[in-house]
Amino acid sequence: MSEHETGAPTDVTAGMPVTDETVRHGDGDAAAEDALAAFDDGRRRTFAAIADTLIPEAHGMPSAASVVTEQRLRFVFRSRPDLAEPFLAALRPDLGEDLRGRLDALERDEPTNLAALQLVLVGAYYT
Repeated sequence: MSEHETGAPTDVTAGMPVTDETVRHGDGDAAAEDALAAFDDGRRRTFAAIADTLIPEAHGMPSAASVVTEQRLRFVFRSRPDLAEPFLAALRPDLGEDLRGRLDALERDEPTNLAALQLVLVGAYYT
């Protein structure tokens, strides 16, 4: 097994598998509240646009933007407090308004932040 193959479901370079360190990372309630406090209107709009791009309404299922609420995000951040910082970094304003450009830049330059954004989105969608 190479150093990037752990057997975890996110078995990719810069993936976000749960580890013992993740569980010991800290107070999930505080991380959830801190992440949501930094989740300003600009980040909310960006997240909603990304959510609808990555999980659009299809086959009778709602779009991610119509389902993912602060309550669902809070649940994810309480479970995985280590995702809050890279999630917010992926939504920072200096990455611009162009969603495709943002996602491409994250994939190329910040794969860990992109993985966190995707994991938070999917986790909150299916919560």
